Amino acid sequence: MFLFAVSMMANQALMPVGMVLGINTMMGLNLHNAYSMDAVSYLDSSFGMVMGVLVSLVVIDVVRAMSPDTSANRILALHYRAMRQAIYIPYGIEFKVHLRGMLDRVGVLNTKMVQSEEIKKSIQQALVESSAIIDLSRLQELANQVPISSELAHHIGRLQQDLDELFRAKENEKGESDVLVQHIHQTLFELKQLASNIEDMTLRQRLFISLNNIAYSMCHVSSNQMNADRTLTGATAHG
Repeated sequence: MFLFAVSMMANQALMPVGMVLGINTMMGLNLHNAYSMDAVSYLDSSFGMVMGVLVSLVVIDVVRAMSPDTSANRILALHYRAMRQAIYIPYGIEFKVHLRGMLDRVGVLNTKMVQSEEIKKSIQQALVESSAIIDLSRLQELANQVPISSELAHHIGRLQQDLDELFRAKENEKGESDVLVQHIHQTLFELKQLASNIEDMTLRQRLFISLNNIAYSMCHVSSNQMNADRTLTGATAHG
């Protein structure tokens, strides 16, 4: 058994298990200067050796399950769920508490020493998304200022639903984000066209600002992409 444990130490992945087996085997033999072996204590130590290895394996599995990448993914899932909830929270004390929780969560994310470049990118995007969360509340506020039956209110409701589906897909790690982002681009373009017809300059300007922030901060698109999508949509409409 001792030689078997020593052979396991040659493998880096099995070294912790081999070390535990080797130490427990030597202790279980109960060899002293007299080189005598107590059968009862050896059996007790053997049972302890088996249980010790099992406990070690469970601990190793738990530690691996709580690796920085895994814990970061779990926190990101909570972040996307909070983004979905923020879509429907009106501005007030509840919204401020919700925003504070999101910023604290992003702060914890920034302390994670993750290895995956994709997760690092998602953490950076989470910070940008949290900074633009106020636009979700502003969008709901603007929707309440126009008639419910109006086309503008209908498009704002559709945009909120699209954002809900986008963050739900990210929370569940589904590969539908790109398709949903393209759908949101179309809704944003239509909303900007409707906003240009609003007579109230203040309302129109606030709506434009919120739509731009949602496009750049939550859909993570650049100005060139927005202009390209706008040109493509306009060409399709005129064609």
